[in-house]
Amino acid sequence: LSDLKLLHTLRIPGGPPHGMMHDTDTAQRHLFPGEPRVLRDGKTVMLATFTCGLYTVTGVDTGAPRIQPVYRFPGKDCAVPVVIGDYWVQTVPELRAVVALDVSNPAAPREVSRVDLGESSTPHWLASDATGRRLVVNNGSRRDGRLYLLRFDPVTGALSRDAAFPVLDMTRMTVPGIGEVHGVPHGAVFSR
Repeated sequence: LSDLKLLHTLRIPGGPPHGMMHDTDTAQRHLFPGEPRVLRDGKTVMLATFTCGLYTVTGVDTGAPRIQPVYRFPGKDCAVPVVIGDYWVQTVPELRAVVALDVSNPAAPREVSRVDLGESSTPHWLASDATGRRLVVNNGSRRDGRLYLLRFDPVTGALSRDAAFPVLDMTRMTVPGIGEVHGVPHGAVFSR
């Protein structure tokens, strides 16, 4: 890593995308950037913030990269997304849901599907299996120790609960030699 050098520093714009100028939501969506993902074209990067903003970064292969706000989700604490083909799949705690956006036109993402995980859910971390057809979601709340398994259609972007294995509840577990514990899964990955 000693041969790395800083190429650019980009300021994330704080204003809403043009199409959202009349929205009454005044949250600072540009704060706490954290989850960049390269899109299918291999040259456009989308960047999510933990304050639920979504931005495109273009021109990363040039001397003049540019960052633009393109979408915002309600609330805060939006966390770890996945990109599957032309879809950006995002946890949105405010909605208690996972939302799929079609990002085939990165400048104008549009919602194509959402799955509500229920009143006590605060979806936080998302991971996809190697096929892009199954997703695992955890909660960002200590009060909800569940993992959810979802189905994803990579052609249409449709999300649904996995009927064969809808939820793994770790809220109360008995651990040999310890007794009853309250599980709080934070991260999630699929293994091959």
